[in-house]
Amino acid sequence: MISHRINSCLVFAEGKCPHKLRMERVYIIPQFIDPDELDQARSQCFRCKLYTKIRYYPTDLEIDDLHSTKKDNDYGSPDLRSKNVI
Repeated sequence: MISHRINSCLVFAEGKCPHKLRMERVYIIPQFIDPDELDQARSQCFRCKLYTKIRYYPTDLEIDDLHSTKKDNDYGSPDLRSKNVI
């Protein structure tokens, strides 16, 4: 299905698709597009040499968790003994 391919294309997501306007129309309102034009857009998309499938990219929160230097004990709570609280 063309909407799935458009949705999974990194080039389209970054706004670098050479047929951006046509693909946006096909993705958003395919029911209002002439069937011949829809077929042309589909063939353009599937023949595109720039198509790059989106891979998993971690979110900002996951990146922050990877780079954080927490000083938690084995149970996940802060080690209060190191702060002389207890």
